[in-house]
Amino acid sequence: MKVDNFLPQFVMEGTTLTSQSNEPKNPAAQVRVIENGKEIFKGWLFTLYPTTHAFQHPRYGFTLQDFVPAG
Repeated sequence: MKVDNFLPQFVMEGTTLTSQSNEPKNPAAQVRVIENGKEIFKGWLFTLYPTTHAFQHPRYGFTLQDFVPAG
């Protein structure tokens, strides 16, 4: 699994994805899941909405529970 982007206050404005602030009010992470060298999922995980993503796999399930700020 690789995290491509993290937005602390995720918002979608039209087709633009951005963060309204650096406060963790709606944390979201864009992730890629690679299995045997093949990308099997690329999408967003949301802390406040853990079931809002299309990833389905017989062995794995993912949720964004928390984060550690860089620095």
